[in-house]
Amino acid sequence: MPVGKKRNKRKKTSCFNCERKLKADDNFCFNCGQENHDKKAPIALLIGDFFGDYLTIDSKFLVSVKELFFKPGAMTLAYTNGKRQKYIKPIRLYLFVSFIFFLCLNLIADQNNFFEPTTTTADSGNVNFTFNNSEDTTTTFQPLATLQDSLEAIVFSDTASIEQKKVANELLKSQATQMAGMFQQMMGLIPYVGFTMVPMMALVLMLFYRRQKKYFVEHFIFSIHVHTLTFALLSIVIGIKYFFPDIIELVPWTLLLIGLHTIVAMRKMYRCSWGYLPVVSIFGTLTYLVLFTLVLFGFLMLIIATGSFG
Repeated sequence: MPVGKKRNKRKKTSCFNCERKLKADDNFCFNCGQENHDKKAPIALLIGDFFGDYLTIDSKFLVSVKELFFKPGAMTLAYTNGKRQKYIKPIRLYLFVSFIFFLCLNLIADQNNFFEPTTTTADSGNVNFTFNNSEDTTTTFQPLATLQDSLEAIVFSDTASIEQKKVANELLKSQATQMAGMFQQMMGLIPYVGFTMVPMMALVLMLFYRRQKKYFVEHFIFSIHVHTLTFALLSIVIGIKYFFPDIIELVPWTLLLIGLHTIVAMRKMYRCSWGYLPVVSIFGTLTYLVLFTLVLFGFLMLIIATGSFG
């Protein structure tokens, strides 16, 4: 039940849908199941209903988030054992947190302006293709370093003709534009890759813990909770970085925390020995990374094949 004052329903004595007689305290029609609530109301009441239905803090959400962060594996174990009433549904929680994460990811990408062409001090408005970040440092994109260096050498050359400089300059601009488009496409792939890796991780867990005879759905719920925690912590880090760009790098420490949290959660969920956990953690992580690379590569090939890059 949402925290706060319960919404008052505007009831009628007959069903709106099937016109069956109802009692004054009936919340739903016993014949067709429709809610006994008159939605014909002033706009202020409708707005209030919207915020009451969707923006109130649900006690299940609070309990789920608390156990997700501070009791590794406890919610997953309880949920798979049938104790589900006090928890929000795993997929619902995952979708909410992942939406926040992808929103934060887009915000930080827009703030950093990756692959943005920047004008140099050379003649003809020459463009230097660089990474831009909050510290205003410059890092060359290594796979294109040779081509970029060659073009820049022409642009800044004392012997090259004006026409050659203009051509090289236009190629630099085109290169920057294409890479910006590729970066945006890759950013757009992250939600699909994230969704795909949830069942992939469940398959990896099912492989390593096959002797426990657990159903796939149990591994799937564990995977959902791990990815939910990952997205939640990374969202917090991205939010901190967005408002405090000069703060120390937090991502490596966050990834370490996620790894330790997952190990403790696996210990709780699968009740395996501490001696077996490092083996599962190392080989499971390597398997996950290989699958992640294959999934990402597959999506990239799909985009390239359909001509979406540019």
